[in-house]
Amino acid sequence: MTETPESARIINSASPIVNWFVDRNRTDRVALTHLKIQKLLYYAQGWHMVYCDLPLFEDNIHAWKYGPVVETVYQLLKHRGKDEIVTEHIPGFAFANDTYAMEMAP
Repeated sequence: MTETPESARIINSASPIVNWFVDRNRTDRVALTHLKIQKLLYYAQGWHMVYCDLPLFEDNIHAWKYGPVVETVYQLLKHRGKDEIVTEHIPGFAFANDTYAMEMAP
């Protein structure tokens, strides 16, 4: 078993992780669909648990007909359809100091 890094922490929601994928995709320029985001969340959660012995986010992952689904993210992105490319952030989460955090109201 590897030692848990001090910087490892659990994020309450998978939404900031989605926003990180969207930011990363701006340089990689790969078609990032809602379906692909769901699968990336599944892999990110699994790898984080392997390397840090902690979940990356607290949202549950469900086994649906076409693959793993984080239902909270599904509810936020379902209006886009399964084939539409995701290019903007999920509102309410912002990037600050190399970590995502819930955006605070002014």
